[in-house]
Amino acid sequence: MLGVVPAAAALLGLTTLWRRDRRLGIRHTLVLFLQAAMTVLFLNIPAHFFRTFDRHYLPVCVTIAVLMSYGFATTMGAAAQLSLKRMRLAAGAVGMLVVLVPLSQVIGNWTRRDASKRYVTKEFATSLLTTLPRDAILFTVGDNDTFPLLYFQAVEGVRRDVTIINLAVANLPAFPDELLRRDRSFPLALSSAESAALGARGSTPDTITIPVTGSAESLGLPVGAKPPAAITVTVKPQFGTKLLPADITVLHIVRTNRWRRPVCFAITGTPSMGWLAPYARLEGLYYRIVPTPDPPADIPVLRANLLVHADYRGFADPTVRLDNEDRTFGLMSYLVLTRLLEADRKSGDINGCRADTAALLAAIPPDRLEMPTGDREKTLSECSAAR
Repeated sequence: MLGVVPAAAALLGLTTLWRRDRRLGIRHTLVLFLQAAMTVLFLNIPAHFFRTFDRHYLPVCVTIAVLMSYGFATTMGAAAQLSLKRMRLAAGAVGMLVVLVPLSQVIGNWTRRDASKRYVTKEFATSLLTTLPRDAILFTVGDNDTFPLLYFQAVEGVRRDVTIINLAVANLPAFPDELLRRDRSFPLALSSAESAALGARGSTPDTITIPVTGSAESLGLPVGAKPPAAITVTVKPQFGTKLLPADITVLHIVRTNRWRRPVCFAITGTPSMGWLAPYARLEGLYYRIVPTPDPPADIPVLRANLLVHADYRGFADPTVRLDNEDRTFGLMSYLVLTRLLEADRKSGDINGCRADTAALLAAIPPDRLEMPTGDREKTLSECSAAR
């Protein structure tokens, strides 16, 4: 019965609205119809695309809640016209429903919605930010790997030296101007003519030489390594036959930066590295671009960023509910682990390989991630002496 009350109140509110103000009733109905229709057409094909259904329909529920409030107000107004005795009874009944409906929702959904111990988003964002090299330029791709980082920077002051660039937003024509407006010193020198030429050149790859300046330490290379004078890269479209505005922006940043600031890509943006991928070295929850092709893993840095500095609070607690996004973050850490174990194995450190596996298994139990049995067994076998 309590589940029907909100719908009944909304229908009563809509009916009353149509009777009292036909034009406003038509407008509200049209807004509700368009919201519902666009939600279904854009987000529910296929099922569970982008987000779960309950999150899709939150905006629609807000519009319905306006009608519910109007319906309850109409009921209270009608009760006020009754005799004093009946008015008290009616007001008491309606008041009980107004209290019981949300209370029943809270009781029925508390366990599922309780986020008091859910720290996955926080720990992913802060673990990624705090392990980046100083003054890094970090490229991200989506909402889950961007908004939490921006929040902890802006509100809690975590690593404000890092510049976060979302590659989807970088496709907006006005993005370079906005970036320079916020920071005139940012390494981005855009020539409109050159950008237009790169964007219109079609699928023909461009071979570009980028000079390398700086010490081995500042470039992220091993101590004593001799940096090359320059690297030569082949820039070509990742999608379609033309470079996207984001591709051109990345190219300009890398050329203008001249290795003064570390350039990194969040692990979520691995496919977006494109022509820079041969120079990417995995260092934890991010890749760092270094001026040497196919750079070997830096085992101490990778281990420290994955198993010492990263925090996996909540993953091992069975009372904490994990959603699909939480599990995705956990699986990313396992992806990094496989690269660490591979480096351990190549260096001949089998005991270190086993210790690294045990550390992450304890922090993030595979069962909590719903990891397929085959993937779990593959991870556990990485440190086999036979391999």
